[in-house]
Formats: sequence, structure tokens, C-alpha cells
Amino acid sequence: MAESTVLPTDHVSAPMPPVQPTRAPAPRIWRHKKRGTIYTEVSRSELQVATRAPMEGDTIVTYRGEDGRMWSRLDVEFDDGRFEEVK
Repeated sequence: MAESTVLPTDHVSAPMPPVQPTRAPAPRIWRHKKRGTIYTEVSRSELQVATRAPMEGDTIVTYRGEDGRMWSRLDVEFDDGRFEEVK
């Protein structure tokens, strides 16, 4: 019969308070200037990589096309003028 392990409980803190819901920002809609296709920005996040390029810590933009396909590119490429925000 296997022995049971008892873990110390002195590191356990009080229960966390409930998380308050927050309102997500309105999605940003973009048009690719050359193609005219419309995309919805899904997120901007920090990239974590094990190779040299792109570099760890670079910011990437993830966006969804009208056809549902997801894309990601470095923010410096996304923000270089090839996309324009649709108001």
C-alpha cells in the first residue's frame, strides 16, 4: 500500500476575493489598404521565442479576417501603414 503524503499548510493564504467583471474594450476594426479586406484585432501580446528573430519580448498583433482565419504579425509591421483603422 502506498504511503500518503501530507503537505504543510502554513503557506496557504486566505481565499482570494472574487474577481470583479470588467468590460472588454470594443474590438478595433482594420482595413488592409492594398487588398481592402477587413480584419478584427483580437489581441496584442508579448512574444516568447527560443530563436533569435523575432526577438523575445516583441509585441505581436493577432487579428481575424472576415473568413474566420487568424493571423499574427509583429506590431511594427501591423502599425507601419499597411492597415488603416475603420471608424
